[in-house]
Amino acid sequence: MGNIIANGYGQFWIWAWINQILPNGNVNSTFTLDTESLEWTYLGEWLLPFKGEAHYDSELDAWVGLCLYKEGAGHACCCDVPPAAGCQTMPAWKLGKDLLFDAGSSTHAGAKLVYMGDSRFCLVTCRKAKDYANNRSLRMLDMASFVITDQVQGRRTADCEASGLWIHVVPDAASMF
Repeated sequence: MGNIIANGYGQFWIWAWINQILPNGNVNSTFTLDTESLEWTYLGEWLLPFKGEAHYDSELDAWVGLCLYKEGAGHACCCDVPPAAGCQTMPAWKLGKDLLFDAGSSTHAGAKLVYMGDSRFCLVTCRKAKDYANNRSLRMLDMASFVITDQVQGRRTADCEASGLWIHVVPDAASMF
């Protein structure tokens, strides 16, 4: 599984973190790509804390995404932006206090976090519809927007403020996320 994030500082770096399952165990690796020189740099055997894509938020000066770890499934998390070179370990990160979706639910089929600017995010979750057993193409999309805030004492949390909920049946030909 590979993931990519662009550095939000206007420097031309792309981050990639990969979890490979090998016969002798898992190998976690993080790399950066300098987009000017097109050179990859291996940073170490560690992963950024995000499942899928993460987004740079200039208000927080942090990356924000959905938590990679089982204990944080369904939560947003924020991560300090590390230097693109010389970063030997995973940077500091915080788990959002609010459960945004139930990743362990039997109806859960996926989630995507979309950055809308100014610390505002839209969470799109996909779940199997009630009649999924009879028609496997039926899926429901739920959408909610919220703001990530930097709480007192520097604790980054997700203050969920649902501004609307839309449910849509996804057609058979739609791709899953």
